Amino acid sequence: MVKRFREDPNGDESAGKWVRGTSTLPKVFDQPNGSKLELDKWELDETRKEPTLALISGDEFRNKKSKWKRNFYTRYATYEERISHRPEQLSQQEWVQLMEFWDTPEHQAISKRNRANRAKQIAKHAAGRISFPQLKR
Repeated sequence: MVKRFREDPNGDESAGKWVRGTSTLPKVFDQPNGSKLELDKWELDETRKEPTLALISGDEFRNKKSKWKRNFYTRYATYEERISHRPEQLSQQEWVQLMEFWDTPEHQAISKRNRANRAKQIAKHAAGRISFPQLKR
């Protein structure tokens, strides 16, 4: 989540407010093609750099991929529609590769199995941001 300033639609600068929204990770996704992020700016011990950054970036990318699949892949039925509607952060080549991965029979079988397992859940998690230790009180 990123805190950003939303301006008032009427143009009144004093009426704007700070709101929370999804992170677009501009430092990651707004890089020119072929450029690499400078990870040396992170002040981490070399032995901890890879495990720490891999966890952070892996989770963030998994969340982005999930949203891309929901908003740009499953929403459209045909290959042509999916090609024409792609996320802004991805190049055409990256989007085609991701769609080819999602179209594989192995991935389709995994998705079908996961969808069936989610449908079997009886109790849904409805506590929001409240952690389990807080619920015990």
